[in-house]
Amino acid sequence: MQNVYLPKIAKVMDSYNEADNSAVLTLRMKDGSRFNFHAGQFAMVGYPGWGEAPFDICSSPLNSKEFQFCIRQVGSLSEKLAGLKKGDEVTVRGPLGNGFKALEDLEPKNILFLGGGCGFVTVRPIIKYIIEKGLYKDRKVQLLYGARAEENILFKEEQKEWKKYVDVQIALEAPPFSAKASKGRPKKSKYHKGMITDLFKKIEIVSPASVIMCGPPIMYRFCIQGLGDKIKPEATYLLMERRMHCGLGVCQHCAIGPYYVCKDGPVFTLEMLQMAGVQL
Repeated sequence: MQNVYLPKIAKVMDSYNEADNSAVLTLRMKDGSRFNFHAGQFAMVGYPGWGEAPFDICSSPLNSKEFQFCIRQVGSLSEKLAGLKKGDEVTVRGPLGNGFKALEDLEPKNILFLGGGCGFVTVRPIIKYIIEKGLYKDRKVQLLYGARAEENILFKEEQKEWKKYVDVQIALEAPPFSAKASKGRPKKSKYHKGMITDLFKKIEIVSPASVIMCGPPIMYRFCIQGLGDKIKPEATYLLMERRMHCGLGVCQHCAIGPYYVCKDGPVFTLEMLQMAGVQL
C-alpha cells in the first residue's frame, strides 16, 4: 500500500515564463507512471531541503503523461521552483482534492467562467478539456477574466486560440493605451476597463448557465451579488483556496466551516457552503 505522505519524483521537461512573475513547469514522473487527475485538483510540489507547497494543476487532464503547474514567485520555495531547468527533479504528492469529474453532465449545460488574478490558473485545465472534448459544440461557453494590468494576464497567447470556441472577455483595472493614439486621445483598448463585476453591465451574460468561479475570496461575494438571479446555488461552483499543509485533511489548517478544502474541495457548490453557514 502506497504511503500517502511519501512523494514521488518528477523530472522537469520544460520551463517558461508566463505573465508577470510566474513560470510554467512541465513535469513527467521519473518512473514513467501516469499522472491521472481531474480538472480542479492540485498537488503538493516540493524541492529537497526547501519543503513543499500546494499548486493547482494547470494542464489538460486528457494528457496524463505530462502535467503542468503555474508557479507564482511569492516566497523562497516558489522562487526555487520557478528557476528550475529541464532535467531538474522535484517531488510531487498527489493529485489531491476532488476536482470536476463530469463536466459533460453539468446542468445547465451552458458554462460561465469567472476568473480573477492568479486564481485563473485553475480555469485553464477546464477550458482545455472543454475544447479538446468538443463540449463547446452543444453549449455556450463564456469566460470573464479580471486582472490588474495587461502584464498580469495569464496564458494570453493561448487565449487567442480559445476565442475560436469560447467567448472571452477581459477586464483590466489599468488597461494599456497606445502612445501613438491620434489627436492625443487614448487608442481604444481591446480590453474592458474596470473590475470583473463591471462586465456584468457591459456585455450580455450567458444564462441560464452553470457558473464556475476561481479567484480571490472577495471576488466571489461581489460576483454573486452582481449576477443576482443568474446565480443558482446548486449550479454555482467555487474553487476555494485556504492555507493547506498536509493535503489530506489531517492538519486542519484549511478548515472552512465543517469542510477541509484539501480533502472535501477545493471545488464546492455555493449551495454546500450556504447550507454549512460559510460566509463568503
